[in-house]
Amino acid sequence: MTTMRRQLLLWSLATALVIGSGAAATFAWWWTKEPMLDVQHAPAVVTRRSGELSANLCGTAFRRASLRYRVNEGDWTDLAQTDPRSPAPWWTIELLPKVLREGINDVEIHASAVGRTAATERLTFEYDPAPLSLPTLVDWRQPLEVQDGHWEVVEVDGERRVRPVPGSERYDRILLATGAFAGGRRVETDMVFRGFRPWQTWAGFGVLTLWGGHLDQPGRFPRNGWLYAVAWYMKPYGPWCEFSVKQGDGARVDAFTGNGIADPHPDSRWSLIAECWPETDGRGEHVGYRQRMKLWPSGEPEPAEWLECSDRGGARLPAGEYAVAVVAHECQVEFGPLRVLPLATAPARPNR
Repeated sequence: MTTMRRQLLLWSLATALVIGSGAAATFAWWWTKEPMLDVQHAPAVVTRRSGELSANLCGTAFRRASLRYRVNEGDWTDLAQTDPRSPAPWWTIELLPKVLREGINDVEIHASAVGRTAATERLTFEYDPAPLSLPTLVDWRQPLEVQDGHWEVVEVDGERRVRPVPGSERYDRILLATGAFAGGRRVETDMVFRGFRPWQTWAGFGVLTLWGGHLDQPGRFPRNGWLYAVAWYMKPYGPWCEFSVKQGDGARVDAFTGNGIADPHPDSRWSLIAECWPETDGRGEHVGYRQRMKLWPSGEPEPAEWLECSDRGGARLPAGEYAVAVVAHECQVEFGPLRVLPLATAPARPNR
């Protein structure tokens, strides 16, 4: 071997050692410094829950951690982190109404990993099952009741608004505006749209006028199904009025009406009115729900026509109590104050 070749070989080995040691140092820093357990949302008060509508706690954890939790000193339950709702490092604890007790509840979360000091968080919240009194104005002064994702309150032009924390946008970020209640409802709000996540074919933002929670087989968490009525802007279709039911990993069943318009421009403000009410037959028996909506650029005249749909097209929702929520799917948007008003079974047909 020539002197030149020896020098090149030694230089290559030295370079590989430097790169390897740097990678090892980076890995060691990540292994020891990434937070073991971060609780992002644990509301002080949980409002009324019903059916499959759960009280949720959300956060992140060290990607290699084993997570478990228990409620009110009960048995420990493993906490899974799976797509699409809660892939690592995200986690979501879902507490169904049957495990909640009126008054103070206690949740203990434990995270452990090889080579790391275990972490434990103990949280308490009050469960208030009292029925909601309408009308109500949600101005986001209340502690946030997050179903999925990481949300924050911001002030925009002197007004309090809520949004997904920038950088946390992804699949179905859902924030409750109310707890569960029965009957028809009218929801009014405005939204400032900031932009869709890059390369997203399907994305949307708006209001879940009926949010019944996630559906799945008993004991499986996080649950991958859903039960809802939504009034929103849906890329690539425009304003979209929809009912949808999905059980776990099964196929979704939808009933919808769309009205295509061009994609909203970033930093544009939109006004939304949505109404949803139960329908009954001649004997007073529940036969389904109907929903109608208007979505238009703020500052322009309110449209005369409603976009309307019924769940009797296939996605039948059972009679019951449903929450109202806001949703941002694969996008960044700020929601302003939200007003919820009671609605008769058959609303008057005038626009306002």
